[in-house]
Amino acid sequence: MVNKKNKKNIRTLIHDIYALIDAGKKKPDKANVEDFLNVLKEEVLRFLDPVDRDRRTLRLSAVGKQYRKLWFEVNDPKKEEIEPRLKLLFFYGHIIEALLLFLAQEAGHKVIDRQKEVKLEGVTGHIDAIIDGVLVDVKSASDYGFKKFNEGTLLNDDPFGYIGQMSAYMEALNLKEGAFFAFNKNNAKLTLFEIDELRTINASERIQHLKKIIKSKKMPERCYSSLPFGKKGNRILDKNCVFCDYKQECWKGANDGEGLRAFKYAQYLRFFTKVVVKPDVEEVFLDEKKDTRKSTFNKS
Repeated sequence: MVNKKNKKNIRTLIHDIYALIDAGKKKPDKANVEDFLNVLKEEVLRFLDPVDRDRRTLRLSAVGKQYRKLWFEVNDPKKEEIEPRLKLLFFYGHIIEALLLFLAQEAGHKVIDRQKEVKLEGVTGHIDAIIDGVLVDVKSASDYGFKKFNEGTLLNDDPFGYIGQMSAYMEALNLKEGAFFAFNKNNAKLTLFEIDELRTINASERIQHLKKIIKSKKMPERCYSSLPFGKKGNRILDKNCVFCDYKQECWKGANDGEGLRAFKYAQYLRFFTKVVVKPDVEEVFLDEKKDTRKSTFNKS
């Protein structure tokens, strides 16, 4: 959607932001600056708030998640404790979102409906913003995650359910265009991955199906199978299970009922579902150590 006055649209967004940063701006919009500072204040207060927020309700942001993980979130809230460094990482992502939306507006783009509440099939969610008439979801990612947005491979490799999330927001707002606005945490590169209605899922139908799943007493099948590791019969978690809050509960029957076993490789942990031959590296006992989420698959 092109703004006829200045020809700026969602496809010029990144170029315009880079141009703004390169040239600078002596007098930023006062209201925009004030809004940005207010968002930062709210994020800091939320970050330091010790209250643990309840996730036992289906949200639009979760529509694309794997069935078993979502079932755990709603029915078994005894998730693993989130270590401080991960909380800090999530906080950083919120700050990046606020900064990019601020820069988009300063670069001359129309940014509206920030954190607007939307509903679909009775399920609530909050969008990041609409920029130039396009629904935008801001993501901060590592090199590995950023590549999915930059090269469009997210369509075939979406373990966090981002496409489902975007589909739900677009359907709730009756919008035909959406875009992931991604920031690379490693080098500050930006990219825009556009989504149209041909790339979305039927979010309403999925929500109806998810409601049945989370109400069921029967736990869904595991999201991913374990993987062979080496040639001695050992097996490890799939990379998409490593950062799951419920991996220990989900795999409590592993290793003949002993549960997951973790072994330290270099500076990371690998989680074993079956140990036939004990690895010749240090074992980390999960019930005695909170730092259980490091992995050689630290690419999300």
